[in-house]
Amino acid sequence: IQDLGPVPASRCCSPPSYRTMPATNDRTGRRRRRPVRQVPVSDRIHALHSTQVSNLYTCQLIWSECLEQSLTYLSLAMMLWQFRLAYITANGDEAGHDLPVIDQLLQLAVTAHTFMMRLSDYYMSVDESIGDYTAADEADTVEWPEPVRRRIDDLDDREARQMTRFTKGQLRTLYNLFDLPVDVEGNVRIQAGNTDTFYSFHGEEVFLFSLTKLALGMDNTVLCMFFFGGAPQRWSSAYPWFLRYLDTRYADLLSFTGLERYVHLFPYFAFCIWRRAASWRKVVNPVTGEVSWMPGIFHIPWYEFRFFGFIDGSYWETCTPGTGPHGDYDGAQRNIDWYMIQRAVYTRYKRMHGLLMLTVMLPNGISFLYGPCSARRNDRGLVNMSNLDQHLDNIQNGRFPFGIKFSLYGDGVFTGYNCISSRHTPTQNAPLTFLQRLENKVMASVRISIEWSYSWHQNLFRILMSFKNWKLRTERPYATEQLRVITLLTNCYSCFNGNEAAHFNTFSCPTPTIEEYLVVP
Repeated sequence: IQDLGPVPASRCCSPPSYRTMPATNDRTGRRRRRPVRQVPVSDRIHALHSTQVSNLYTCQLIWSECLEQSLTYLSLAMMLWQFRLAYITANGDEAGHDLPVIDQLLQLAVTAHTFMMRLSDYYMSVDESIGDYTAADEADTVEWPEPVRRRIDDLDDREARQMTRFTKGQLRTLYNLFDLPVDVEGNVRIQAGNTDTFYSFHGEEVFLFSLTKLALGMDNTVLCMFFFGGAPQRWSSAYPWFLRYLDTRYADLLSFTGLERYVHLFPYFAFCIWRRAASWRKVVNPVTGEVSWMPGIFHIPWYEFRFFGFIDGSYWETCTPGTGPHGDYDGAQRNIDWYMIQRAVYTRYKRMHGLLMLTVMLPNGISFLYGPCSARRNDRGLVNMSNLDQHLDNIQNGRFPFGIKFSLYGDGVFTGYNCISSRHTPTQNAPLTFLQRLENKVMASVRISIEWSYSWHQNLFRILMSFKNWKLRTERPYATEQLRVITLLTNCYSCFNGNEAAHFNTFSCPTPTIEEYLVVP
């Protein structure tokens, strides 16, 4: 018992629980590995995966139990030893041979204590081998290339188009019109999250990085490795800052409020749509290949045609929110309220979690939107939430002679509104006439042009095709701002290069210039 001595303090302390995730090991002084979800991308090569976290926590539980059992056996041995000493003191030294059972129990207690201490040492070494950084790991750091500090003038037209979808001259025009809040040297200071740290970027660098990320859909690590250099952590604050700046600056331009700027052109837009709807069009049978010609709405004169644009809703799939355990340790329960969180953005119509965006497109290809909102809603719900019908009625009051009001055209769900119309529907006692069926068929073929705008989004900005860029339950989510900025940039691309809707083969309606579109009142 005397040779055992006191138990070291490092052994008496409980093992580091991964419910609290200590930064360093008090025994070795080395850094502790953390679960992969809690470390930046650059350090995930040394992070703990789910199996390792589970094994480490199990090891710590056994280690803790061994320590408790060893202390129990040590206390029992001390109690037996004190009893033996008291008996010998009272009856003389020769009386020590009268306690064989006590001697055997004492030997068993010491043996059990020694075994538990050795078992504790074993699991302590296992814990250190799994959870501690080694010297090789500390030396194995990711070396990022030097920051490139790209500027618009460093790109040629081909490289600019590949990276951002815009030419060099178009990028310069956009950058000047966006009017980023830079200082006299062209730099902008961006706060890193909720900390007191600030990063300094050149305005053109933030502009190019954000457009490249939207166009190519790559994460910050890949962009820094091949295009911009430097560590990717600094861009985790700069990119959301750029999105929120554009979303705030052009909020009225993107929302349905922006329709007020084009209300004087509603008659011209209606004429462009009528001209397309009244023309003959070639129809090819996809099975037989037979070609036929379908007449237009020849029975409606242009001055009675009242549709100036199209309306539709689009779903965009996102990551499923609320997934994963509530903590990185073995036996952790699911996230609190996970069911309600996931139900809040789930749609049975598309069977996915995501966002719903209500879009209005003019015949020149310029789009306006409301949302994005939860995919749990439907198109009619967003129309009622946005108060679009009342807004169109208000901006047209007294503007056109004889109280004429122009309307948007949508699919069959948009019924019962004053300034939003849909196809003719038959009733039990009033079937559709030939001209009504013809009008439905022609307007359906014309209305399909609003679906093209969604393909422009996906073809120009590949970030829409990556699920990992659409997370709704992060510390500072920016998925909604990202979708609105993509719509803004798609409209800017149309102003520079035109689009299929504004083409002379479709509506032959010219797009505004970029200066006219991005003017801020």
